[in-house]
Amino acid sequence: MQRATGLHRRTMRRYQPWAAPQGLRDQPFPPVEELHALMATPVAVPPPPPTVSSVEPDRAVVTQLHAQGVEGTAIWPRLRERGDAGTLSSVDRFLHRLEPHRPSAPVRVERAPGSEAQVDFGSAGRLFDPGTGACRKTWACVLTLA
Repeated sequence: MQRATGLHRRTMRRYQPWAAPQGLRDQPFPPVEELHALMATPVAVPPPPPTVSSVEPDRAVVTQLHAQGVEGTAIWPRLRERGDAGTLSSVDRFLHRLEPHRPSAPVRVERAPGSEAQVDFGSAGRLFDPGTGACRKTWACVLTLA
């Protein structure tokens, strides 16, 4: 097939799932006009299979411990003691799906004008120095008055 089309085998492998339902794998290629018409029609792509968490079999235990205020880092060793193979990340993802994180609302703190200043200092990356013709590390200092 590679010699007939002049395409790399990896490219051919990418098109095989599309070509099989069109009936193009078991017969000679149709004329170019017919191929263009086939390519214009949308192809229904099946959705990926749903993933099941490795913590799902222990849902009752995890939800009970979490309701008691136990953190994921303490739940994970208890699951491992029971012989369940899962990772701390899988426990964290499972808990996040149970109770999604809600960001806290910002609180505005009012101060008298000029009574407080906040300073931020850090690297601003590398910038071109026209004097030396080289890139130099630059720093930035920002002072914000209340």
